[in-house]
Amino acid sequence: MRNKSDNTRSEQNSYILNHRKNLFIVLILAIIVIAIAFFAVSSCSGKSNKTSETTFETEASTTTVEATTTAATTTEPQPTPEPEGSANRFTGLPLEDEAIKDDRPVALMINNVKVANPHIGVGQADLVFEMEVEGGLTRMMAYYASASLVPETGSIRSCRHDFIDLAGGFDAVPVHVGGSYAANNQFAAQDTEHLDAGVLPNTFWRDQDWKVNRGYEHSVRTEGSRLLEAMTKMNIRMEIKEDYAKPFEFSDSYDVTAAGDIAAAEVVIPLTRSSRTTVTYDETEQAYTKTQHGAVQADFKDGKPYLFTNVLILQAPVTSYTGSDILREIDLTGGNGYYISGGQATKIKWQKGATYDRFQFTREDGSSIEFNKGKFYIAVIYTGGTPEFSAELN
Repeated sequence: MRNKSDNTRSEQNSYILNHRKNLFIVLILAIIVIAIAFFAVSSCSGKSNKTSETTFETEASTTTVEATTTAATTTEPQPTPEPEGSANRFTGLPLEDEAIKDDRPVALMINNVKVANPHIGVGQADLVFEMEVEGGLTRMMAYYASASLVPETGSIRSCRHDFIDLAGGFDAVPVHVGGSYAANNQFAAQDTEHLDAGVLPNTFWRDQDWKVNRGYEHSVRTEGSRLLEAMTKMNIRMEIKEDYAKPFEFSDSYDVTAAGDIAAAEVVIPLTRSSRTTVTYDETEQAYTKTQHGAVQADFKDGKPYLFTNVLILQAPVTSYTGSDILREIDLTGGNGYYISGGQATKIKWQKGATYDRFQFTREDGSSIEFNKGKFYIAVIYTGGTPEFSAELN
C-alpha cells in the first residue's frame, strides 16, 4: 500500500502540471490576440493608403479632363453667325432697315468724264455699271437697292437707250437729266417708268461750286428723299417685281474666296478703244479699287475710294446706232467675260436679251456662280477688248 506521503507528492506533481498547461494556453491565446490586433492595424493602414492613392488618381484624372476640355474649347473654330433679317439684293449683305426689303431699286446716270470727277455718293452704290456712250467716252449707272438708300449723289447726266436696257434687267427706275433721241424714243415706246429732271426739276439741283468750276452740265445732284417724293408724285411702282428679287446667287459664307485661277492683283480694262480703267486688289479690304483719268476714284465728300468685292467684265458687240454716226448700239444679248474677286479671276459666260430680260451669269463650263457678298462693278466692253491681268501690282 502507498503511504500518505506518496499520495501528497503525487497530488503536488499533478497540480504543477496542470498549472503549466494553463500558463501555456494563456500564452498561446495572448499570441493569437496580439497577432489579430497586428493584422487588423495593418489592414486599416493599407486601406488608408489605398484611399489616398485613389483620391489622388481621381483628382489627377479630373484635372486632365478639365484641361483637355478647356484646350478644345479654346482652339475649336467658331462658325460665322448668320445675320437675322433680309439681305440687300445687290450685295447679299444684311439690310439695316427691314422695311425696305421689297423696295424697287433706282439706277442713276453718272457723268464720268474727267472734269466731272470726283463724284459724290457713287461709292455708296450697291452696284455700278460702266459702258460706252459715244466718242470713246463712258458713263456709269449707279444702282441702289432702294431710293431711301441714295445719299447726295452726282453728277447726274443724260441717259442713253442701252442704259434703259441695263436698268430693265433689274426692274430699276432710271434716274437722269434728259437723254439722247434714241433714249427718249425708247422711254416712250416702252412706256418705261423713269425720273427726268426736265420733267421734275425739284427732284434735282445744281451745285453752285460745280457749276462754276466744272461747268453747267456737270453740276446736277440729287438724293433719296427727293427721289421718293418724285416717285410718289409720278405714281411710279415702289415695290420690286418678284421675278427680279434675286439677281445674284451669293455664297453662304461671309469670307471672300478667289474667283478662279487667273492671277488678278491688277486688271487693266479696255472700256472703249480710247478709254481704260484699272482695278487693283486691296488685300486689307479684300476688294478692288478703281483708277481712271489718272487717279483712284474716290468720293468728293469723304475722300474714300470706291471698293468693289466683285468685278465683272462683259464683252459685247458694239456698233453704230442705226441712222447715227455718233450714238453707239451695244448688243446685250450675251457673250463671254470674266469674274474677278479675291485677287483671282475666271472666265464666264453671260446672257440677257431684251430690255426687261434678266442677266444670267455662269462659269465657262456652264456651272453656276456663287458670288462673294459685297458690291459689284460691271464693265461692258467691246468684244475685241482684252483685259490685261497682272499677278503683282504695278
